[in-house]
Amino acid sequence: MDTFTDTYNKLLPKGVNFVRKLYVGAYNIYGFYWLYKIIFVLDQNWENYVVWFFAMAGQLFFTLDNKEKLGIKDYMKNVD
Repeated sequence: MDTFTDTYNKLLPKGVNFVRKLYVGAYNIYGFYWLYKIIFVLDQNWENYVVWFFAMAGQLFFTLDNKEKLGIKDYMKNVD
């Protein structure tokens, strides 16, 4: 029978990856909602497009930069 720590260490990477995917997916949906809103609803101003571009580019670089270079188990060992 697994102890709480073993179960926690097995489920933590799956939970973290699920939350990451949910966050990135929700941000993409939100970003393209705002692109739709800029094009069809709001006044078409170049500043709106620039802000949208930098927000989406920032999210892309955040996603690319946060690949797990260090496994979550190694990270948890270094927390204590």
